[in-house]
Amino acid sequence: MDIRKKTILILCVTLIALIGVQWLFSELMIMGGFSHVEIQSAEKDTNRAVVALGTDINWLDAVAVDWATRDKIEQALLDTGQAASISSLLGDENFEQLQFNYILLFDKSGHRVAGRGYDLDAHHDQPVPASLETILSSASASAIMNGSRTGIIGIVSTTPAPLLVAIRPVTNGKGSTAPIGYILMARYLDAAEISRLSERAQLPVEIRSYNDPTLPPDFKKAIAAFPSKPETFITQTEKETLQVDAPLTIQTLGENTLGGYASIARDIYHQGKDTTLFFILLLIVSGVTFGIIIIILLDETVLSRLLTLNNRFTSIGKERDFSARIPVSGNDEVSNLTTGVNNMLSELEVSQRTLQHRLIQSEENYRLFFNSITDPVIIFSFENGDLSGTIIESNDAASTVLGYSREELLQLNPLDIIKTEDHDGLNGFVEKLRSGEYEQYESDYRTKDGSMIPVEINAQVFDHFGRTAVLAIARDITVRKDIERLKMEAFQQIEQNMQQFARLNDHIRNPLQAIIGIADLMEDKSGEKIIKYAKVINELVHKLDCGYCESEKINEFLRKYYGIGKK
Repeated sequence: MDIRKKTILILCVTLIALIGVQWLFSELMIMGGFSHVEIQSAEKDTNRAVVALGTDINWLDAVAVDWATRDKIEQALLDTGQAASISSLLGDENFEQLQFNYILLFDKSGHRVAGRGYDLDAHHDQPVPASLETILSSASASAIMNGSRTGIIGIVSTTPAPLLVAIRPVTNGKGSTAPIGYILMARYLDAAEISRLSERAQLPVEIRSYNDPTLPPDFKKAIAAFPSKPETFITQTEKETLQVDAPLTIQTLGENTLGGYASIARDIYHQGKDTTLFFILLLIVSGVTFGIIIIILLDETVLSRLLTLNNRFTSIGKERDFSARIPVSGNDEVSNLTTGVNNMLSELEVSQRTLQHRLIQSEENYRLFFNSITDPVIIFSFENGDLSGTIIESNDAASTVLGYSREELLQLNPLDIIKTEDHDGLNGFVEKLRSGEYEQYESDYRTKDGSMIPVEINAQVFDHFGRTAVLAIARDITVRKDIERLKMEAFQQIEQNMQQFARLNDHIRNPLQAIIGIADLMEDKSGEKIIKYAKVINELVHKLDCGYCESEKINEFLRKYYGIGKK
């Protein structure tokens, strides 16, 4: 990887790390702050929805308080026979105007005296649910009503929808606080009512029962966060004010919504994300822009010059042209480095010339020495451990003796010029070379014209520039072989002559003994002279026998050390 790519990589890694740190900082600090703010906002919005529901119930209670003080209501309760007198109050127009579904009048024992139900969608009467008919007959409701002068308000679970209910006691208006009956007003908490709540609270509102088996998972998760013992949702205080007690939990439903039960759009969160995204995009754009500018400036001022220096220096190294120079531009560290490189090239050029001159001289000395050897010298490859390697080098004497030119010899291998009929001797020669020993071997060289020259080969394995090779110096032993042959023939002739001389001694000594015997029988001076001269001859023969014994010892020495004949 060149320095330009490394620089770009470092800038990219730095930018990515900076973006990562910015993103982490945004998530931990900025988004954390926005999340805290949006949770507070969600709590306020959820409280607004709860207050809107409480306001609806309060409206029911306010109307119930107003009606509980009317004379017609008192008369209807004091005289049950006058219950029909309130029929004008229970007309359709009042239900439509108040948007109530039920207005009921009960006596003090909890029995319904008058009232009706009205369907606001169909605009006609509807039956009163049994739960409303007996609402004041239950022990809990009676206990509450007997202990309270302000009545009760709340939500009653009915079919098809829950009811918002307000019950107020009715007194006779003569200073007595004992109730003479009760007035009940109720409104369905249906889709239309929830829609009104949503419009009033400016929030999407959904109301579900705790016991609804079809509750979505987010509702179930929110219920699990509520207190195990719920408090009263809405109560009236002595000062005719309402107290709303609704447990509140905020759940994150996803990237787009929070649940405050009410689900609230995460506008603040998205504003934070948009802000963070803006800063990250700004950082990316500015980082890429400034990165490109930095790379361009670095490339113009440093990188391109370094790459030019590197490429030119690499080219000079490959071409081995130390006379070349690198152009110098500017006045900084790069130009100083270029000047240093040029100085180094100058020194290398001088060294190269000196070494080249010495190399040429060394090669000439080597060639002169190599070719001045009068014996044939060949160097052949021995990497395979046999004589099949090609000839690497040869001297002039090898070309002269073998009749091949140097180029022809370099195309051959040792088996082409060494006599191969002596398999045992040749194999032993190769084995000793494999063991790295110095070896001397007598064989014959085959010349180009096919004639054989007896040679004595002195061979040694050595390392030839990383290759295993053998240096073989061969000496022509033709003269020595001829002398040995002549010696052999002379020794054989001497031995033959000595054998003949030994037989001659035996032939002389036998007749001589006969002459001595005959002369001894003559008994005259002639006989004595014959015996005298015969003894002289015998003495000479004896000396010849002694000389033969000495010659036999010499002959034994020749047989032992020169192999002449067999005893």
